[in-house]
Amino acid sequence: MVFNGTQGRIERSMVESVYVNGTETVQGGIADGGVTIRVIPRRGEARTIVPWSAAGYHGGGDRLMLDDIFLPNPAVDKYIRAADERAGRAPLPWASRRTAACKPARA
Repeated sequence: MVFNGTQGRIERSMVESVYVNGTETVQGGIADGGVTIRVIPRRGEARTIVPWSAAGYHGGGDRLMLDDIFLPNPAVDKYIRAADERAGRAPLPWASRRTAACKPARA
């Protein structure tokens, strides 16, 4: 995944490990060293950022998501990763305008 901007570029790469049913491999697991993030400023040296990761499926994300959905009092997420309907439509400029213009349906 790549984000290009006026100040430079961010590149993120993820390599999942191979899953074979009936073995010790983890479905959706990430290969060792499989996540890399590079920040490439428009001017200056590129740098690599070591991402945070947790144990479990999908880099630990599955456990966090399931806890957030099903536990009555999930742990506080210091990174504030939970999204709602606004975050889902945020990348779509036409959706935000259209949603704001919608009026309640009449019975």
